[in-house]
Amino acid sequence: MNKCKTITLIIIRLLCVLIFPISYIVDPEYAGKITFFTVQSNLFVLIIMICSSIYDILILCGKNIKMPNFIFYLKHISTTAISITFLVFGVILTPVLLKQELSNVVLSYSSIVMHQIIPVVAIIDWILDKPKKKVNYYFAPLAWSFPLYYYFFTLVIKEVGVTFPYYENGVTTESKFPYFFLDYEKYGWFRTDGEYIGVVYWLLIITLFVFAVSSLLILIKNLQFKKLQKPS
Repeated sequence: MNKCKTITLIIIRLLCVLIFPISYIVDPEYAGKITFFTVQSNLFVLIIMICSSIYDILILCGKNIKMPNFIFYLKHISTTAISITFLVFGVILTPVLLKQELSNVVLSYSSIVMHQIIPVVAIIDWILDKPKKKVNYYFAPLAWSFPLYYYFFTLVIKEVGVTFPYYENGVTTESKFPYFFLDYEKYGWFRTDGEYIGVVYWLLIITLFVFAVSSLLILIKNLQFKKLQKPS
């Protein structure tokens, strides 16, 4: 990756690091608790952006170092997680919430930053970052680690009484679960009757979805690497 592109990526990453905390200053009502997947996936991505930028800056300054492999794999996990945030909320749920007259939530500064801007930058960062080697597809299941952690995290904090704001028909209430598809008390584990399905089926759908996104990100890197190997 040339110097100009590297410097541009560093600037964009650091701008994301800057605009994220501003959400809690200018938009405290809708910025979201740290207990939400959205917030945690954003924080995860920002930490990796900071680490990547530090290494890139040191390399630009002439230091003879390489980005450690574990940073690359953490970047893959974090990019998968933030892509899920973008696709589920930023693309799928946003039109639904707008129909429920919740534009104050969806179009708030924090929502746009966390569901659109930072995820899109993270995806662009992944695409533009030059691959160092071909990635084996058996690393794709690594992306399950973050959603799996979050699932058990929600089970634990539920037991200690943590609640989440829940928006329904334009009214804000409190829920024991951050997202409806984790609410086994209301929808059960294996429910298939009516318009709802049980939590187990949702977890299976999410598992396949995460694997698909993870594999796609690896495919992008491998196609880039293959292109770089071709003689010019």
